[in-house]
Amino acid sequence: MGFTMKKSSAKAILSATVLLPLAAAGCGQNAPSEANRASSPGASQTAVSSSGVTLSRSNEGETITFLTSGTPWMTPLIEKIPEFEKLTGITVDVQQMVDTQLSNKVSVSASTGGHDLDLIYYRPLQEALLFIKNNWLEDLSGYIQQDPDFHYEDFFQAGRDITSKDGKVYGIPTMSERTMFFYNTEMFKDAGLSGTPKTYEELEEYAKKLHDPDNNRYAFAVRGEGNSAVTQFAAFLRGFGGDFIKDGKAAINTPEAIKAFEFYGKLVREYSAPGAISNIWSDSLALFTQGRAAMYIDGDVHYAETEDPESSVVAGKVGFGPFPAGPAGSTPSSIIPWAIGISSGSKHKEASWEFIRWATSKGVDLELELQGNSSARDSTWKNPKAEAVFPSGMVEVIKASGASGNPIDRPYLISGGEARSIVAQVLTAAIAGKKELQPIADDANARLQTLVDKEKQ
Repeated sequence: MGFTMKKSSAKAILSATVLLPLAAAGCGQNAPSEANRASSPGASQTAVSSSGVTLSRSNEGETITFLTSGTPWMTPLIEKIPEFEKLTGITVDVQQMVDTQLSNKVSVSASTGGHDLDLIYYRPLQEALLFIKNNWLEDLSGYIQQDPDFHYEDFFQAGRDITSKDGKVYGIPTMSERTMFFYNTEMFKDAGLSGTPKTYEELEEYAKKLHDPDNNRYAFAVRGEGNSAVTQFAAFLRGFGGDFIKDGKAAINTPEAIKAFEFYGKLVREYSAPGAISNIWSDSLALFTQGRAAMYIDGDVHYAETEDPESSVVAGKVGFGPFPAGPAGSTPSSIIPWAIGISSGSKHKEASWEFIRWATSKGVDLELELQGNSSARDSTWKNPKAEAVFPSGMVEVIKASGASGNPIDRPYLISGGEARSIVAQVLTAAIAGKKELQPIADDANARLQTLVDKEKQ
């Protein structure tokens, strides 16, 4: 899906990206300052942070390397790291870089044992399977079991699922993102519509009433470009009872999948703006924020842009609703864009876990939520302070999706990019209105199965 939370966070991320790679000031390359050492509770073996986390000094003097990217979670966390260093005596060397560089760095490091890395920030949907298969990530299960104050069960089920494999935990979720139904309250009122559509049938009924191409007003703003659209299509696919892969078998040519392709294709083709077949996320977002589309389905992280009065003409007129239900129910995606783990080759695993338990604790998590991060903890979303940060009506949808949403919004394979392109070919044909969709889906399914079988070897 992508991430874009508060405007201030987006600016901070942009600044970080421009300067990457870098080491956060005060967070790394050098040992703790003499001032920090002097004020450290030297005689005590534990200290309590401002967020209420009890920290140990048993790893004092160690330096841990944190390979990360700039996100709404990392940006404000960097400002807090000096406190962690002061209370634990652990130095944190933060090395930020853009996503592809980060993944390549992990691969290169792992080829020589991974000893130069300690903490790894990674994208579970893109990298977890590869990292786990190659034994690049440490199993965190033992640390979690010995730390009841960490409250692991507080993380959304979707987050725990996507960062685990075969009963072992390989990462802790730091962010969350869900399929969100946005709508223009003014356009709904003008069309005599109240509430949001509960089913796919109602969704199309609403579309018919809202679609007014003669006046440059359209029912939908949705992704139409094949590769970009796959992640949003996932929620519709499951709503029809389908999936990309079922029980180890490619499943994009089943009757359920064909119905999903046809339905999504119709929404884009008949109820969106001309040329929508080439729209990526930014195009559909622009249609909605410029008041040209009544309904918009995409990641909830885009809420800040829809409510920004400097760039959105619909600011103050945006409503939020649950994803409509198909024959198999309401099946929004609830993904974890980023998680944090420990390099299996790390020589400082205890110190690295001390950082993780602090950085993803309930207290720190709430603080980061208030600064624009989208938490993966249930308790944070239930906190009144956190609820006040987000628009009315949005939090309830997020809570429901976090509890029941599917953590996978694309074919979940090591070769996920190639698999996504295969699905995109069928989706593009459906949007173009191809009459004989089954043969196209059959061919794509065979190629997807080849990828699935290859990864079983």
